[in-house]
Amino acid sequence: MKLIYFSFLIISIVCFSCDNKQSVPENKQPETPKALQTDKESSGGSYISKKRYDNDLVEELYNELLEKNAALSSLEQGIEKLKDDKKDSALLFNTFDSKNNSYYSSGNMHIGAIKDSGVKERIRQIIDNSLSKYKTKIAAHNNLIAAINTKDITLDDLHIVLKLSQTLRMMEQYLTNDLPSTRPLENTSKAYDKIILKTDSLSKK
Repeated sequence: MKLIYFSFLIISIVCFSCDNKQSVPENKQPETPKALQTDKESSGGSYISKKRYDNDLVEELYNELLEKNAALSSLEQGIEKLKDDKKDSALLFNTFDSKNNSYYSSGNMHIGAIKDSGVKERIRQIIDNSLSKYKTKIAAHNNLIAAINTKDITLDDLHIVLKLSQTLRMMEQYLTNDLPSTRPLENTSKAYDKIILKTDSLSKK
């Protein structure tokens, strides 16, 4: 079953990636995502805001994609609705189950108060049989809830994979288009060499 979900994800990612590629003309460099843009006003130079990196950069980048990609946005809405439906669909049964469990728990406390051992054993057997019948009756509900919980875990895993797959493309594009030049570092390295030589020569006088 998981193989089907993973296959669906791979197909979805390919479709989303194709959509993103087609939205940018070949002769135009893609715009740097806002979460990765430099903050020149704060320091007068090329500087990536630390405040942005205090947050979850994967989520920041993915949220930017949602603003531009209708397919991803629709998927997110579908996931959010499904999560809400999951809670709503189990609400009535969970309330029902809670009341039954509360009753049988309370019943066992009352049984403990019975002094006659023979009477206690007979009523305990009746309560236990009733509880067994109850568990049989709700087996289908519990099986469905367990299956839904398993699917929910699978969806959560695939959701993370989707976010990482999509934002990784953005980071690789960022590396291609925005990698700073080594010139400032080379100039600083050369300046160190000059100062070291000057310091060394003066220390020998």
